[in-house]
Amino acid sequence: MNATIEIVTESVGQKIVGWLEFLGITLGYSLLAGLAVVAIFYIGIHVLGFTCWGVALGTCAAICQAKIGNVIGGSCFANMQKIAAGGSYILPIVLYIVGSIATFTLLVIIKVNQEEHAIGSAVDSSSTWFNSAWNSSSATVDSAVNSSSSWFNSAKDSSLPWLNSAVNSSSALIDSVIDSSSSWFSSAMDSSFSWFNSAKKATESLINNTVE
Repeated sequence: MNATIEIVTESVGQKIVGWLEFLGITLGYSLLAGLAVVAIFYIGIHVLGFTCWGVALGTCAAICQAKIGNVIGGSCFANMQKIAAGGSYILPIVLYIVGSIATFTLLVIIKVNQEEHAIGSAVDSSSTWFNSAWNSSSATVDSAVNSSSSWFNSAKDSSLPWLNSAVNSSSALIDSVIDSSSSWFSSAMDSSFSWFNSAKKATESLINNTVE
C-alpha cells in the first residue's frame, strides 16, 4: 500500500515539475513570439510601401494612393501611413500582447492534446492488459472447475460400487444377526418352557406326596 502511494506521489510530482518547466519555456517562447509579431507587422507594412517618410514609389501603397487620390483622414490607408511614420505608440504594445498570448495559448493547447493522447494510449494499454488478465483468469477458473467436476465424477463413480458393497455387506450382517437372534430367542423360549414344565411336574409330585 505504501509503495503504491509512493509511486503515485512520485508520478504526480514528476507531472507537476514537467508542467512547470513547460510553462517556463513556453512563457519565454511567447515573449519572443510577441516581438516577432511586432517585427513582422512593421516589416510587412514597409514591404507594402508605407515608410516613415511617406509612401514609397513603385510599391503597392503608391499604386493604391494613385487610384484613391485624396486620402481621407481616419481611413485604413491613412492609419497605415500613420503607423509607418511612428504615430501610434499603442499598436506595437497591443500587437506584442496579442502575439504573446496567442503563442502561449497555442503551445498549451498542443501540450494538452499530447497529454490527452498519452493518457488515451495508457488507458488503451491498461484496458488491453485487463482484458488479457481477465481472459487468463477466466480460462484458469474454467480449467479448475472442469478439473474439479471431472475429479468429482470420478470419485462418485469410484465410491458408488464401494458404497453398494458396504450396504450389501451391512444388510447381510444385519440379516445374519437377526437370524441368530431369532434362533437364540426360540431356543431360549423352548428351554424356558421345558424348565417350567419340569418345575411344574416336580411341584405337583411334591404336593401329591405331602397329601398322602
